[in-house]
Amino acid sequence: MTTAILNAVVAEDLPGPGTVFLNVTWDFRAPVRPKDTITEEVEVADMRHDKPVTRLRTKVVLRRRHHCRGGHRRVLHDATVKPRTRR
Repeated sequence: MTTAILNAVVAEDLPGPGTVFLNVTWDFRAPVRPKDTITEEVEVADMRHDKPVTRLRTKVVLRRRHHCRGGHRRVLHDATVKPRTRR
């Protein structure tokens, strides 16, 4: 479930529509169960200036206290699409 939520953020908001996953790494620190409350954090770790490739740092926090999952995603994105920000 946590993967689906993070995939939606990358595909819809950061970097946006047309994004293709090149590489995904995960570090599982704690289980997430049905009815758990999770929060996702995604930040741009670095960007290539010669190609539309971005590396994102991802983190899933359980009940606002426990870092239960983290990793990186390297994505190829449409350079003409501007990312939306979600608040």
